[in-house]
Amino acid sequence: MLKRSRRPIGRCESSLLTTTTYTGIGIHLSLDKIESSVLSKFQEIRNIGRIHPTFPGQPCTSEHLQIIVKTVPIKRSHKLRITWPITPDIHHYMEGPSRYLGHLIGHEGEGSLFYILKKLGWATSLSAGESDWTMEFSFFKVVIELSDAGHGQCFF
Repeated sequence: MLKRSRRPIGRCESSLLTTTTYTGIGIHLSLDKIESSVLSKFQEIRNIGRIHPTFPGQPCTSEHLQIIVKTVPIKRSHKLRITWPITPDIHHYMEGPSRYLGHLIGHEGEGSLFYILKKLGWATSLSAGESDWTMEFSFFKVVIELSDAGHGQCFF
């Protein structure tokens, strides 16, 4: 059953800014019945002409790049985060360059970056992929959870 939160619709809410996802229960219903159900729940949301905000330009200037930030952790862990700006995958969704790169870097099989770091005893986990994106820019992030031995190998 499709449910909608009963909060009042605000003055700033516009159908152009609203996204609805219909999943799970009711798969056996026809597309016409699903559409009717969705429309009955969300027809109160008017189109008042508001559009998604944009953020033109690059997110980082040269002074924001190639920097190292060291922090004192609250809990005992060592993470190496490498982040750089990229063109959002949404512009190349058919090719999926960030997904492809994420799979290459994040692969755990023999010969992979993680395999080598784990075999050396330097890493316990690795993840890679696009994050923090808008339509204008995005970031690609690689996060490696380092062991104490791996943290000792960092030269910065």
